[in-house]
Amino acid sequence: MSTAGSAWPHLGFGQLPDRDALRALVERVRAAVMGDREGEALDVQRLCEIGGFDVEEALLHGGEGRLQALLFPKAENRFSVYVDPEPPGGWTAVEPEVQAELREHRMRFRICHEVAHSFFFDRGGELPTAIVGTSDAQEEICDRFASELLVPRKVSRALEPTALSIVELHARFCVSLEAAARAFADAHGNLAVSLFLGDPEAGRLQWSNRPEQPCTLHTAPHSLAYLEHRQQTVLVAAT
Repeated sequence: MSTAGSAWPHLGFGQLPDRDALRALVERVRAAVMGDREGEALDVQRLCEIGGFDVEEALLHGGEGRLQALLFPKAENRFSVYVDPEPPGGWTAVEPEVQAELREHRMRFRICHEVAHSFFFDRGGELPTAIVGTSDAQEEICDRFASELLVPRKVSRALEPTALSIVELHARFCVSLEAAARAFADAHGNLAVSLFLGDPEAGRLQWSNRPEQPCTLHTAPHSLAYLEHRQQTVLVAAT
């Protein structure tokens, strides 16, 4: 019988975990997949192999704002994971030269998000059984799990509080610039982190952990990094 590997954390959350419990789980999963290679990008193929996940790309109409991924229990204590990597607005809204990179980033994040959902199942039998119902709170937890699994919190915290550190996380861990910015902001609670499309003065905000004030941050002392091929600007300022 094909099951999750012996290194996989065999547990099921009976309730929504707090941050400490979630971070402990992230550390166990990353250690099972990567060993002591903390500074390297997550091996998502190995994650799926030892966790018992069979991944397929599928049309779920994600580009239309509908489903991005689905998780289904299956025989032999495994899961099927279906992922639609198309971004909101569709591929036509994305420059051709960055489509492949964006597809990879979205696949990696959505797979990790669905892996998080699996920990709300009892995997003690032949067929995984849900033990906690889905909710917006569970979705948020799964996003946080995916973020910290892909971008280790310890690595984020060890970096200098600059915009270039976010670009480094983006490149080193094979995640989108937004995912890197979110992970970095979470690890540095005293920083305002914003991601803009183009020049910050144009005010085209993509994401910020300080959404009430991002358009004025570029007038305060800050660091800035611009990715020309993606036409995105990262801005980091002290609060």
